[in-house]
Amino acid sequence: MADGFLALPYAKEVAEAGLVEADLARAGALVSIIGVREKPARIDERRFAYGVLRVSFDDIPVPEWVAANGSRWFGPYEEQVRDVLAFGRHVRAAGCDHVAVHCLHGRSRSPAVAVAMMADALGPGREAEAVSRLMTRSARPGAAPDPDSVRRILCNPGVIRLADGIMGRGGALERAVAAGVPLYAAWAGFWQAQCLVP
Repeated sequence: MADGFLALPYAKEVAEAGLVEADLARAGALVSIIGVREKPARIDERRFAYGVLRVSFDDIPVPEWVAANGSRWFGPYEEQVRDVLAFGRHVRAAGCDHVAVHCLHGRSRSPAVAVAMMADALGPGREAEAVSRLMTRSARPGAAPDPDSVRRILCNPGVIRLADGIMGRGGALERAVAAGVPLYAAWAGFWQAQCLVP
């Protein structure tokens, strides 16, 4: 069910609290996104009848970046985004109607993955609908501890660009996210200013 995808803010705290948040507890499948140097979230995978996909990448829009201080950051790779989309297709085909996606803050990586999975489920030409559903679900009471969380959603530009290309949408997903996520353009602009153009 296409509207069953939900990006979860503050998922680190949710996971550490034992996955008791209502939407996560209802989910039949989970995509767990952590940074390359973060400790994996504690997840009781038995709670997810349709499975858990763990993906590790940092919140940057390119595959790799070395900061001025020498630290290395790793963004999403095409294979990871392909795996996420394939996982979504697999669990939908198996009958899963509620998929949760989490990352550390639920602002950039998980919303990008959730909207990509939703756009894939809805099909070509319905990218704006996927974005609208993401923003509406993220604003639902109880979906996040902060009621203003929907206004702080960014969406990782690298995930969006890769998913758009993998699904053959010709930029439609990128345009829909830019039009429907108020901070997306500023977030993409920030990375362009860092010379990391997605």
